Amino acid sequence: MNPQTKTTIGWVLTGLLAAFLTFSAFGKLTGAEEAVKGFESMKLNQSHLLLAGIVEISAVILFIIPRTGVIGLLLMMAYLGATVIAHLQLGYPIYLNLAIAIAAVLIGNLRFPEIGNRLLGK
Repeated sequence: MNPQTKTTIGWVLTGLLAAFLTFSAFGKLTGAEEAVKGFESMKLNQSHLLLAGIVEISAVILFIIPRTGVIGLLLMMAYLGATVIAHLQLGYPIYLNLAIAIAAVLIGNLRFPEIGNRLLGK
């Protein structure tokens, strides 16, 4: 696959992931009913919901910007890891959270090959 095609695919997938996570973050920032119920079931209040939305949207913004993309990816992975743990504690399914985390790693590896080189020892 030539570098131009790889770059294009990386940006398209980044846009899709960013759109999905931005939608999720705005649900938290605006106090959507489902988000409020989920946080209440974890015994967390409105300020925690707002903080989670801010962290999520910050990670997305950092991930989109090429210069800060690696930091954004790391922040996004930490956030998605926390969502997996929270779902496990409550007995909720983790499939979607895990799929998003795996997609984020694959997209990050496509956009920033140095991550894969570092992790795989190439």
